[in-house]
Amino acid sequence: SGAEAERWLEQMRASGTEPTVQSYNHVLKALVQGPGGAQAAEALLDKMSERQVAPNVFTFTNLVQAHARGGDLKAAAGAVERMRAAGVEPNHVTYTVLITSQCRRGDMAQADAYLEEMEAAGIDVPSIAPYSALMHGHMKAGSSGRAEAVWRRAEARGLRPD
Repeated sequence: SGAEAERWLEQMRASGTEPTVQSYNHVLKALVQGPGGAQAAEALLDKMSERQVAPNVFTFTNLVQAHARGGDLKAAAGAVERMRAAGVEPNHVTYTVLITSQCRRGDMAQADAYLEEMEAAGIDVPSIAPYSALMHGHMKAGSSGRAEAVWRRAEARGLRPD
């Protein structure tokens, strides 16, 4: 649980070991799964800042996911801006979270825009996940033609289902 994960950080400190960004990321991942994940994630990010532990792409992606799971997609997008302001660029996992959350909301135009943004930024996409999320969203929305177009884009990039 999130509380157990936070206790683990305190135990590390008590034993004389300062938690690293990876330590915080493990705790963030646990917090995101629980109720109130976004607030807990924001609080932990503040603690990281106080301890001068620089967040990385995984830290911010967990924060984006926490806000998306809570249904606050504006805050999720804000977390991406905060990420960029910190000099950290989103990766394909960040975009998959954004695309999936917009598909769940039914905002296919914004989901499409996130895929466009990811491609325009030249982000390395080693898995088909962001494309699969968007294809699924279009199928659920009854837009099989749009889903097929996304599939063709993935194929053009050499991506195939796992």
